[in-house]
Amino acid sequence: PELYTNIIPSTWMENSSSIYGVINDGLKYQVMVSQGLVDGTAANLGVTGLTGLRNARPELRDDRSSSLAYTMRLEFAPEFVPGLNGSASVHASPDIQNPRTSDPGSSGVILSDIEFLYRPPGTGWEFRGDGAFIDIQGSEHLLANTDATANNGVGQNMWGISGEVAYHFVPWRDGRLKEAEIVPFFRYSKIDLQSGNIPLQGNGATAGANGQGDQQFWTFGLAFFPIPDVVLKLDYRIMKTEAPINQYSNRTEAAVGYVF
Repeated sequence: PELYTNIIPSTWMENSSSIYGVINDGLKYQVMVSQGLVDGTAANLGVTGLTGLRNARPELRDDRSSSLAYTMRLEFAPEFVPGLNGSASVHASPDIQNPRTSDPGSSGVILSDIEFLYRPPGTGWEFRGDGAFIDIQGSEHLLANTDATANNGVGQNMWGISGEVAYHFVPWRDGRLKEAEIVPFFRYSKIDLQSGNIPLQGNGATAGANGQGDQQFWTFGLAFFPIPDVVLKLDYRIMKTEAPINQYSNRTEAAVGYVF
């Protein structure tokens, strides 16, 4: 999903340490300290208005960042609503270091997220929802904000929402495919990677967003699970961006997934 590409990079791997546990039935917690985000190099920007946080993920054992980040997550599965589970989390990278010697300042990011999954018992229906918000402090120090045209410029925040509905069919009751499921689904997503004015480095001026980071997505798909841990997916996606005004692009995608 688009929300997990730029707002919440789903393949985000860090050097980290965490504690986790159970508060009571239906409520769990996790607290983590990890390596902080980086703002890339002059040749490879980190946080931008077109890729969000994706390129700001440091690689394992990356020596570009000596700052720490902090994450807290609560997971809930209330007994009074069978089939519902979700989570709320906050990630803070308070000191994103700028590699430019001409600008010694730093920026900070707070990423908040809430999500849920609801599968009503005794039915094949599945409902998902997710919302994420990024607050950026000191965005004038980010490398992307050296560009007065604001093609990659970063505003005061980024945000995204996503909703999905699916239905699980179990066509075979016995044999080798007795665990197999066919799942048609529809997902709507909207993300905005350039929300608010963009402060430029050095002169105190601001630039407006160019609209390329303001995107909507409609995805129609079909998933086949031969076993619960393996999925084959095919979907058709329509994307709309605000710049150029109301520009549409369509794409067909195929994927294989494995839970391990």
